[in-house]
Amino acid sequence: MHNDRRFWLRQRIQDLHSDEGGTVSLEELLILAAIVLPLLGLLIFFRDQVARWLKEIWDHMKIDPGFSK
Repeated sequence: MHNDRRFWLRQRIQDLHSDEGGTVSLEELLILAAIVLPLLGLLIFFRDQVARWLKEIWDHMKIDPGFSK
C-alpha cells in the first residue's frame, strides 16, 4: 500500500515538474506584476494629489457639462 502511494506521489511530482504549459502564463503574470506594482505604489504615494486633481476635474464637469467635449 505504501509503495502504491509513493509511486502515485512520485508520478504526480514528475508530471508536475515536466509540465511546461503554465510557464507562459506565469511569465506573463510576473511581467504584469512588474508593471502594476510600481504604478500602484505611485498611486498610493501620490494619492492625495491624485484625489485632489480628480475632484477638481469632477467639480469642473458638474459646473460646465461641455467641459468633457
